[in-house]
Amino acid sequence: MAGNARPKFTREDIRYFSLRSRRRLAFTIANTNIVFKSMATLTYPRKFPLDGATCKKHMQALIKRLKRKGWADSYFWFFEFQKRGAPHIHFFLPVRVAGRLQQLWLSWAWYCVVASGDERHYCAGTQWSNFRLPDGAMRYALKEAAKMYQKRVPRCFQKVGRFWGCSRDVRPKHLEILACSQEQLEQAIEQSELQYKDKYNLADLRVIFGAGGLEIPPTGHSANDL
Repeated sequence: MAGNARPKFTREDIRYFSLRSRRRLAFTIANTNIVFKSMATLTYPRKFPLDGATCKKHMQALIKRLKRKGWADSYFWFFEFQKRGAPHIHFFLPVRVAGRLQQLWLSWAWYCVVASGDERHYCAGTQWSNFRLPDGAMRYALKEAAKMYQKRVPRCFQKVGRFWGCSRDVRPKHLEILACSQEQLEQAIEQSELQYKDKYNLADLRVIFGAGGLEIPPTGHSANDL
């Protein structure tokens, strides 16, 4: 390869859940203005697709059905693998599950979308439950993001694509973009009664303290150097 040119990769080439992607997931779910009230878990029957493109088509088909019901105006999802190698999907939704009929609707909708034909899958292929705490979605997503053994792509699985995604309104919006030095940032954190640790790097600070719009100069530089 000539010079320092980097190879071009597409989402179909993704084979693992990168640290950078985990940080973006954490920042998004920790700073979104959307309050997710329930989570739907979707699994596949004994026979399941071996490519991410088919799984994403299934996801989009289900989202359309959920939107027609008014249950998925906003959504957040992430992708994992079971021990048997089958993919499964977690959906965060801004509505609460009202009762058994709603859960049965999801079971039937997913059963039809994937053309299952397996009665056992219809009975046990989905789960839809409410979060107990207002920040339950964030807690769950951050905990699951750390389970890397569920993100290992089986060798037979192709075109996995993205491990997570969301509707556009879920993405955090910057309230203000500031230019400051590392010292000024530490002081601001101390004044807000948050604990600062030197071991955090810039990306960690953005996730932990929601400072997505901060521009921090390299050590030894001031804000005037920006």
